[in-house]
Amino acid sequence: MKKKNFKIIVFFLILTAFSPAFGALAADSVFDRVSGNLSDTAIEAGLRDRESTEMADFALYLMRIINILLSFIGIVFLILIIYGGYLWMTASGNEEQVGKAKKMIIASVIGLAIVLMSRIIAEFVILALGESSAAQ
Repeated sequence: MKKKNFKIIVFFLILTAFSPAFGALAADSVFDRVSGNLSDTAIEAGLRDRESTEMADFALYLMRIINILLSFIGIVFLILIIYGGYLWMTASGNEEQVGKAKKMIIASVIGLAIVLMSRIIAEFVILALGESSAAQ
């Protein structure tokens, strides 16, 4: 009975962890439709040419791929932080295990900060490249 309850709890935890992604996927498809229509309108009005629009679309596509990869890496670091906290809580006064948990948490926080900074830098560079190609 305990094993069955544990499986049910794990199932609902995983379901709740991924439920925000469903709304993001729906919003992404709406963004694609609106963005595509705006690009077509700009081309027809003569504000942009097709090549610059394709380059901007490529930049957005590249940015999405980078964001997805960095999001998964961020999730891994978050799991490592939680695991380090678990090790610390179950150390039972063992200084060696507490030290190992502290090192894991510190390294994970540093890794998470690096991932966040790389995401910000990647978005800035890709958006700057997309805007510079659209301005030509």
